Amino acid sequence: MSESILNDQIASVDESIRQITFGMKVRHSDDVRNLSQNEMLILNMVSHKPDLILKEIREYLQVPQTTLSSIIAKLEKAGYVKRIINRRDLRSFSIEITNDGRQMIDAHMCQDKKIAEDFLSALDNIEERCSFVSLMEKIAKKIGLKC
Repeated sequence: MSESILNDQIASVDESIRQITFGMKVRHSDDVRNLSQNEMLILNMVSHKPDLILKEIREYLQVPQTTLSSIIAKLEKAGYVKRIINRRDLRSFSIEITNDGRQMIDAHMCQDKKIAEDFLSALDNIEERCSFVSLMEKIAKKIGLKC
């Protein structure tokens, strides 16, 4: 593949991602839209793995301690999480998700499902949808992060 074609494809994918990202932000409710990607990731992490200590979250996100502290403080102030002493390591803190935090995750997941429906409904037929799903899975396996 020539470099010119690759550069054109990169530009096209970049523009498509920008348009999709903007469309996703517009579709999210104000509450969900006000959370950063890291804040939403932390909510998801602690809802799936409640025994994580702050150090493990920081290492996963690859952020400085001060950044993680400010993210956690914002989530605490919003009532989505609370700090608790970790049961495995009494010297460390874990984050516990609150009912409001669970509701935020549920709202986010509901809106993400709607966006996925929008993606699939933009395609003309089952073959296009199957190809799209297959390509998205391939991309996710190669560059996606696992919580």
